[in-house]
Amino acid sequence: MPKLRLRTQILLVALLPTLLVSLVVSGYLLGTRLADLRSYQQNTGETIARHLAPASEFAVFSGNQLILDRLTEQLVEEDGVQWVRILDINGDTLSEAGRSETDASPAGLLNRLFPVAPEALQFESSIRLGEEPVGEFEALFADDADADGNNIIGYVEVGLSTEPLMERQGELLRFGLLLILGGLMLAWGMATRAALSAIRPINRVVTALRDFSSGDLDTRVPERSQGETGMLERGFNALAEEVKLSRERMEAQIEQATSELRETLEAVEVQNVEMDLARKRAEESNRIKSEFLANISHEIRTPMNAIFGYTQLLARTELEKTQKDYIVTIQRSAESLLALLEDVLNLSRIEAGRVEVEDSPFDPEELLENVISLSAPGIFAKGLDLYFHPRTQLPAELMADAVKLRQIIGNLLSNAAKFTEAGFVRVEAAVERDKQAHWLVVDVVDSGIGIRDEDASRLFMAFSQLDTSSSRRHQGAGLGLVICEQLTRLMGGRIEVESELGQGSRFRVEIPVRVIKQNEEEHHLSDCLVELLCPEPAMGDALQARLAQWGCQVQRVTAHEASLKQGSEQPPLLAAVAQAQLQNEEARRRILAGTVNRPHSLVLAASLDRTILTELETEGQTVCQPLTMSSRSLRKSLRNNFQDLRSNPGKNPSSAEADSQPLHGLNILMVEDNRINRHLTMEFLESAGANARAAEDGYQALSIASEFKPDLVLMDIQLPGMDGLETTERLRHLAGMAAVPVLALTASASEEERRRCEQAGLEDVLVKPVREEHLVERVRHYLPETRKDTAPPPPADTSSDSLETTESSASDQPSSDRPPSDRPMGRSDSGELRPEIAAMVKADLPAQMETARDHYQNGAFDDLDAEVHRMRGTAAFCGFKALASCCEQIRLVIEQGETDNNRLARLMDNLSEAVDEVLDTLD
Repeated sequence: MPKLRLRTQILLVALLPTLLVSLVVSGYLLGTRLADLRSYQQNTGETIARHLAPASEFAVFSGNQLILDRLTEQLVEEDGVQWVRILDINGDTLSEAGRSETDASPAGLLNRLFPVAPEALQFESSIRLGEEPVGEFEALFADDADADGNNIIGYVEVGLSTEPLMERQGELLRFGLLLILGGLMLAWGMATRAALSAIRPINRVVTALRDFSSGDLDTRVPERSQGETGMLERGFNALAEEVKLSRERMEAQIEQATSELRETLEAVEVQNVEMDLARKRAEESNRIKSEFLANISHEIRTPMNAIFGYTQLLARTELEKTQKDYIVTIQRSAESLLALLEDVLNLSRIEAGRVEVEDSPFDPEELLENVISLSAPGIFAKGLDLYFHPRTQLPAELMADAVKLRQIIGNLLSNAAKFTEAGFVRVEAAVERDKQAHWLVVDVVDSGIGIRDEDASRLFMAFSQLDTSSSRRHQGAGLGLVICEQLTRLMGGRIEVESELGQGSRFRVEIPVRVIKQNEEEHHLSDCLVELLCPEPAMGDALQARLAQWGCQVQRVTAHEASLKQGSEQPPLLAAVAQAQLQNEEARRRILAGTVNRPHSLVLAASLDRTILTELETEGQTVCQPLTMSSRSLRKSLRNNFQDLRSNPGKNPSSAEADSQPLHGLNILMVEDNRINRHLTMEFLESAGANARAAEDGYQALSIASEFKPDLVLMDIQLPGMDGLETTERLRHLAGMAAVPVLALTASASEEERRRCEQAGLEDVLVKPVREEHLVERVRHYLPETRKDTAPPPPADTSSDSLETTESSASDQPSSDRPPSDRPMGRSDSGELRPEIAAMVKADLPAQMETARDHYQNGAFDDLDAEVHRMRGTAAFCGFKALASCCEQIRLVIEQGETDNNRLARLMDNLSEAVDEVLDTLD
């Protein structure tokens, strides 16, 4: 509601009460006067009717019409009488007189607004006989009237006009309105005068204020008024004078402050110049520091690699126990130093703002499992369990900075392993969604020493250690978690920690991601029953969650229940051997007893040691893989078991291996560039009954495959011209080759190499050197079902006679019946190098060494890597450990790009010495 001006408010205050009082008083007076007029009119009408009734008594009684007409006409002539009517006892009109309607004047406006009721007021009175007879004739009827008790002989009706009343009413209303208007005019005049006397001084003050606010500090108000307005004028003048004096004082102070500020600014400008010079010197110092760190990093890495290489070579020689301990200490110290150096460099890059987020699509499951696999050796070596637990099915593809995420999870795993002496390290993952974005949530959980609440705030402080005592057990610079926290914030995420002292810790990383592709992969495991044997509840829950996400029906069984279910018709069994069982022989035997005679079984062990895995395979008579086996490989293994179980119910898929020719009638293509490896593998395949063909490179393999139509292909990964992965891709496009299994043969046992092979579509990866028994088993495992039927059936059961086999007779069995041997494929049962292989080695090895030396001198390091790879294959198949180790060291240096230092030259010399040693041995 808009605010009213002061003048308007004064007028309203003066006029509204006056108007209200005038209306009330005038209304009351007018109402009273009008009521009196109406009462007077009513009394007049009733009086005329009462007097006319006795006057017309005789005429009505006597029936004298002349008298009746005279009475009515005379009465109508009276003012205000509109009409007169005399009626007999029956209501019949005896005499009637009235004025014409044209005589009435029209009603005024006020009378139309305030009408008086009908146009004429009607009054009635009865005509009665008197108590004394008037004459003789009247007396004759007196007795009859008295007898009836009714002396009414007629009626008189008089109608009075309301016109006089309306004229009087109009005069009263006009007078009342004039009275009200007069009062209002008087009040308005007085109020206006009072308002002007109060507003004019105020307006003068307002005008002065406007000029004053515009900067005219000399403005004053004339002091003419009395009372409150006079006080207002005097107060304004005093205030203006005070403000003017304050303004003058303030200007003087400002002038002084400005002068001081100029002097300060000049000093600040000098300081800024000095600070700018200091900043440039600091930046130059920081640049020099960064260059120094980078250079010193390179310089430190170079001797560190030499330390790593030579300690590994030294560890393979014949050493005393104390010497081996020294070697282990050197290796661990070197690894700690290199990790510390890497942390310092990472932190310096982050703090310098030189680390940028580079989003790219990635498979979250593959990334996390890859990080877990890289961390597995150190964690398993401490006797800890390490496993993956996806809480929900992860999308197939996300968008984020995969490199930094891998570094964050790797640091958290390293931190968890460092502070956990016994128990487990678990990685949990899920993709959650809120109103803003999708979040990849990764938890690294351990059963370590835990953290006190008061120490949690110091976790993410650089170079901070919770235990700062000189006797602290856990070494390190305290940078790992700091790097994790800064990288997480750089990616727009957050990191949290939940811990309880003595109960372990949970580090949670939440990274905003964009879902590129949901997981729509068909795993072909829907409604497939899998029995799960895992004594560790949490590990079992993790494995069960993964199987359930793939559509499997999981049934948890105990070791005793699994041992009671024997035979190839049983559903696949997945058994997990944790560190607790590896360290307890009795517990391990109970678990592996459930896999015996269960051909469709798989053991996952908390170890990467090939010796331990081989022992578990031998004891459990099944395949054993590390607990960190990728989900892709695990799904593929289960899928193959299900397909084999459905195609051959009740048939033992490994029993044919006991036959002398388990690969009889099968077409196998062998692709290998190393002549010795090719010769040995072909010999084993042919001795197992396979129809084998060999190719030296990818182009020859494509030519042979188009005509040979193999049932299975053994593919070396590193081939001249076109590598094994590209050859496999081209083989898939040949007619009839799309579904042919391809098994990779590689000298690299790294997880990255396995993943590359899996992504390229290869069914399995066999690491050189491959044992004959293992080669035959894997070949049969991946053969199409229709081709497995061509192999000989399993041997018949010999019942109790088989139990009486003596130790001497066992030595006469074929090699396929004996437990797997660790001897190299190029050596005989006695351990001697086979003569034909020795001849090929003596012929090929010097030429290979000469070629490798030429590549090194010409700087053709890729060609050198390929040649050394072929030499390593020969060494692996023939059991030349020193030569194989030297080849591996050279390949590692080339892979790391450190070819411009003296280490490679020393390794080339070592390679030449190892070749000479092999040739001397053969001579």
